[in-house]
Amino acid sequence: MVKSLDRCRRCFELIGQDVSHDIGKLTEEGTPENLALTWLAMEDSFKGEAMSLPKQVLIERYVLALFYFSTQGASWSTQLPFLESTTVCEWYSESVGRGALCDAEGLFVTDLLLSKLLSSLKSK
Repeated sequence: MVKSLDRCRRCFELIGQDVSHDIGKLTEEGTPENLALTWLAMEDSFKGEAMSLPKQVLIERYVLALFYFSTQGASWSTQLPFLESTTVCEWYSESVGRGALCDAEGLFVTDLLLSKLLSSLKSK
């Protein structure tokens, strides 16, 4: 348990100030912010040790995990390959044309995924 807390604390120290204005949400158990941070620190198996990744990669993975948890990704009617141990550029489903992609400019999400986000925000 102590090792788990150390990993979460280290992840929090690395990106906490960059990803949240409300640090309390990162530490409050069960919030989407906390679930995303905990996933990144404890469950993300991309390239082995998440804490050794460049900060920008950690932030991208956190933000998309936050999107997933904030919109109840486990309940999406069409499951997308989010939270996979691949680059976030591969969190895209060709068959449905949704997810996260990357191009020369960097990371972006598809319009259909953004419309899901907007509709979920309107319902809150």
